[in-house]
Amino acid sequence: MENAHSDKNRQLAMPQPANLPAPFSVDQSQFGKHYVEYVLSRRGWQDKVVLKAPHARFQQSPLAKDRFCGDVALWIDLGLHPHVESCYGLASAQDASYFVEHIEGISLKSWIEKGRCSLRSILSVAIQICHGLDHIHKKKISPVALSPESVSVTASSVAKIKDVFLPETGADKKNGHSFIQKGVFDFGSLLWFMLCDNKAPEGLFEDLPPPVFRKEYEPYCQFLFPFLKQCLAPGENHFFRGTGHLLSALNRLYVKIFGVDCPYSKYDAVFFAEGYNNEAVFLFETGCYKEGFLKLQQALSAQDRLSEAVYNHIVYRMRSGLYPPQQIVSMVESAKFDSSIPEYLHLLLTLVRKLSRKGTSPRSAAPPFLFCPPPQTLFFYRRSRETKSEYKVCQKHFATLGYEACLQSLILAWKKKKFGKDSFLAGLYEQLLTKGGKNEIVAVQRYCTIKGQGQPVTDLAYLPGTKKIVHVEGMDHLLVRNYGHGTKKSTLSSGGESITSLNVSPDGRLVAVGTKVGSVIFWQGKTGKPLLKKKVHSGSVLSMDFSFDSRFFASIGEDSLMVFRTLATGREKVVNLKDCGQLAVLLFIPDGLDLVTGSADGDIRIWASRAKKCLHTVKAHSGPITALTVSPKGDFFVSSGAGGDIKIWDRHSGELLQQFSGLHDTLTDLLLLDDNRHLVSCGEDGMIRLWDLVTGEVVFLLDGRGNGIRSLSKGAHPHFFFAGQQNGGLLIWKLIYNLTFN
Repeated sequence: MENAHSDKNRQLAMPQPANLPAPFSVDQSQFGKHYVEYVLSRRGWQDKVVLKAPHARFQQSPLAKDRFCGDVALWIDLGLHPHVESCYGLASAQDASYFVEHIEGISLKSWIEKGRCSLRSILSVAIQICHGLDHIHKKKISPVALSPESVSVTASSVAKIKDVFLPETGADKKNGHSFIQKGVFDFGSLLWFMLCDNKAPEGLFEDLPPPVFRKEYEPYCQFLFPFLKQCLAPGENHFFRGTGHLLSALNRLYVKIFGVDCPYSKYDAVFFAEGYNNEAVFLFETGCYKEGFLKLQQALSAQDRLSEAVYNHIVYRMRSGLYPPQQIVSMVESAKFDSSIPEYLHLLLTLVRKLSRKGTSPRSAAPPFLFCPPPQTLFFYRRSRETKSEYKVCQKHFATLGYEACLQSLILAWKKKKFGKDSFLAGLYEQLLTKGGKNEIVAVQRYCTIKGQGQPVTDLAYLPGTKKIVHVEGMDHLLVRNYGHGTKKSTLSSGGESITSLNVSPDGRLVAVGTKVGSVIFWQGKTGKPLLKKKVHSGSVLSMDFSFDSRFFASIGEDSLMVFRTLATGREKVVNLKDCGQLAVLLFIPDGLDLVTGSADGDIRIWASRAKKCLHTVKAHSGPITALTVSPKGDFFVSSGAGGDIKIWDRHSGELLQQFSGLHDTLTDLLLLDDNRHLVSCGEDGMIRLWDLVTGEVVFLLDGRGNGIRSLSKGAHPHFFFAGQQNGGLLIWKLIYNLTFN
């Protein structure tokens, strides 16, 4: 009773953390040798975190405190690893307090002392510890010495290395061994403790004192003793070259004893994105919003569909107050597709709609950011083995020409990864594409994001036969950007004339722009060499296009003239269309020289070869035609007007085939894909909608994660397309189809 009473008094007397962010509250606290440890709850979180506040004696020297803050920064950079205690961030540089994960487990010392540990369990835990140590060493970090107290084992038998760094006083000294020797020796000493009754030797020995193995491990001493000796008393040519070498040797030891690989010897799971997300969350919690947003972008770059990061990106934009409720709703709808946290998205959606009905800004009641809890079980090892098995099944089906079975197995395996980047599955899918025909789209992958310079990408085109994208940058020049492994850029100048339109010939030989003063400028596609600059209109060039055989070029201008140019001879033909109102958009139809035009008064006209005759005039929209796209086969085309409505028209009769209500706040562009079945639309709301024209439904809602999408373009392959953002960024999207095989 006396001890319980004194413990209670000690708990009451324990100081509260000085710089704890407001949303957190202390559940438990405990004195340690180096710090006070506080277990914290946060409103809106299911998982707890820990705040460690170093004792005052470690902060008397500014140099020691600064050095420890630097150590914490290195620890944070380790990210999230299943066998290393995660450090989320500094709570305060003033007292060097820091956030770490809450581990519900016991020390390795207590785990061993409880007994009933089979050799299989001992070696399995040892291999996990070795994984953690190897991860730390790969970052060129030398942690504090491993000890039975510095490793925790959870109820699910997950081993974690704790306290990668500890605060020091000026008198503290580092271990004098080399970087590699220290890690291997520490691990050997720890394994000795796990296996033996006598104390592990201190320091390296030429002749290792004999270990006294516990009775249940004595039958295996012929295997165990040589391994311990190699860790603690290596000969000149028998030392482990590093923890990776040590890990392989430990698995070989397991194989010698049990005849199979340890189930925890290898895994292919990576947690980079989760680590970046968690770092971002704690930067947000401590008021560092700019730094947190950059980390959040890193998380999404590493894993585009990480549910917590996608959710946090929405909450960040919600808190900014720059996005209307309906736009936030679209973001949430986009995130729901494959989210692992649907309950949070549902609550967020309910909250936004409720605030919208009340006329309250979503900013005022934004929910907390979410962090990714570290793995609490060893499931990811099993998942790694399942992935390898799934790869083998796909390979077997493909090798035996079972393409349908191969595709279904591939899609199932890829779906488990949320269709993220996977070189094996992507490579196999590319091979299957050559064997079958495209049906419906089953997934869309954000293939690449290229940062911009802040200027809107109002016109965008792919340069066929290359890995280059051309778009207008600023007022009077084009930027040619490489989207492959390099980052090379080049510019094409219009000589000071403001560019109003852009196009690239289907064969990739020519790049053309129209300018505000009526000039048309041509460059060579591959080299960027200037070929021709000629004034062909008395006002702005409003639109232009190449014929699908790349032999002809047409433009329309403010002067209501349509000018045709035969590219081989330079011969021009001018058609006066003043009676047709102000034309705004022009496109060639694929199977010849027929054209379709859209005007500022909402009319669409279908023209016979090179505008010799107007075949059909349709009153399509009540306002200007804002976008026009023609199907690859030329049998129909799609238009949009000022109201955002999307209409599909028969090319031969001019009949309205289908109509969709405008879902974008302001629709900016349309693109019919080469599969002749799917339509892409985008708008200033930053959302991209993928329509299935067979069902008339939006099958995918993609969040551009910017401040608006201005332009669309076909990609390097039929299953890619590009999108240009208001902030100058470029998005490359990959389409994954269901396929039909003959």
